[in-house]
Amino acid sequence: MNNSIAAIILTKNEAKHIVRCIESLQDVCDEVIVVDSLSTDNTCELAERMGARVYKNPWKNYATQFNYGVYECDIQSEWIWRIDADEFLEGNLGDSMKRTLAQCGCKWCLCAQTYRLHGASVITWRMVSIISLKGVS
Repeated sequence: MNNSIAAIILTKNEAKHIVRCIESLQDVCDEVIVVDSLSTDNTCELAERMGARVYKNPWKNYATQFNYGVYECDIQSEWIWRIDADEFLEGNLGDSMKRTLAQCGCKWCLCAQTYRLHGASVITWRMVSIISLKGVS
């Protein structure tokens, strides 16, 4: 089973966060795609310098932007990881996800996600937005 992962990051004026987010994905994701909502800062330039493919699409809502990424951005990976620009992977979360995807036949995953809140790590359980592209048309 192919466990390649494409990250989709939705952005609008995220220059402050985009580099850290993309850096955290580089050893985990085979593709990093930024769907930008016409930023007026240097978000797109920073993302491109980090190796991300940047697409620009006017903002309507989260679902429309994410679907634009899924259907219009020529993703070659089997899995999509939806991550916000102000989020980043810590520790071995990315490696753990790749191992899990390699071992299961799942269509989505539930895992712990660590957030930084006022300097403290907060671990929450949520359905991580990672979906299989098998059957998407």
